[in-house]
Amino acid sequence: MIRTLLSSAALALVALACNAPPESAATGDASRPEASSATPTPVELHGALRVEGTKLVDACGRPVQLRGVSHFWHTWEGKEHWNEAVAGWLRDDWRVSVIRAPLAAHPDVDGDYLTAPDSSLRQLRDLVEGAIAAGMYVIVDFHAHNRYPTEAREVLGAIARDYGDTPNVIYAIWNEPEGTQEPGGPEATWASIREYAREVIPAIREHDPDNVVVVPTPFYDQFPDVAAADRLTADYLGSPVDNIMYDVHAYAGQHKADVRDRAQAALDAGLPIIMTEVGRVGVDWGPQNKVDSASFDEWLAWIDANDISYTKWSLSTRDERSSSLRPGAAAEGGWTDADLTEEGKWNRAHFRETGEVFYAAEACEEAAGKS
Repeated sequence: MIRTLLSSAALALVALACNAPPESAATGDASRPEASSATPTPVELHGALRVEGTKLVDACGRPVQLRGVSHFWHTWEGKEHWNEAVAGWLRDDWRVSVIRAPLAAHPDVDGDYLTAPDSSLRQLRDLVEGAIAAGMYVIVDFHAHNRYPTEAREVLGAIARDYGDTPNVIYAIWNEPEGTQEPGGPEATWASIREYAREVIPAIREHDPDNVVVVPTPFYDQFPDVAAADRLTADYLGSPVDNIMYDVHAYAGQHKADVRDRAQAALDAGLPIIMTEVGRVGVDWGPQNKVDSASFDEWLAWIDANDISYTKWSLSTRDERSSSLRPGAAAEGGWTDADLTEEGKWNRAHFRETGEVFYAAEACEEAAGKS
């Protein structure tokens, strides 16, 4: 268990704007200048998050857009990077504000939570504690395609019990429910998701009454409009649910305007959206996966226009086009260009550019309210 108090000394400095990163760093120079010690952390800037209407807002009620990177499944390549040093490096060098921790629960994967719960939870705790120590927001993702409510309650309940008194944690209760996109399929899948959420959320709220919870949407998070038509209102105990966001996943090579139109319809209906997986690639996983930059630019324009928070896939050394790191990248961060894939170089430049605005914000005076 960890209890992190926000530093009053740091809060005295957070009204200072961050210096823009050197041009050489933004364009991928091998040098890695350290961030100023006066730079506030994301949590020092914004404190406890909540949902108002369709927006994620900070402790002062200001809309906040988190941008960051998702680790890969905890069982596969890159698991050595689930630690505090990497969380700090991503904050200071990549300038992200949130990281995602996908705890795999899949029957065909060795070492997943279903077959190795103790070691899996230890690895998850390492990253959660590292993110908290680094002042980062962290999405704890129960990364499953099938329905495991008992196991989700175990994992998310334990995280809420031990870390729910910090403002850092966001809970994602089910990664990508499968189902079907055939007529009637998304509605049937949503009925199952809805009951699952009603069962799992109380395990979180028993310990953490107010941090944000992310609920998935049907067919790999592609049909938020279906969720908007029958929103979650209460858990199985009859208690109202709040601070809920709904997930949409988009890979630019596969997901186009049809998915975006459904997401826009959901927003128009008042559904708050977060995107815990986005990518510039398609869904033909492997080194030959294709990047669709034009499609991703269209997604980013829509995402930014709506202040939607997102994490990009993935921080991994796995042999996939979307991976950010080359094999052998140091477990503690400190990476140079030689450690980054082409996608990793793009990611770093993108987050450094968008991070200039995020880290230049003035601190919310109420940011120290939940610590």
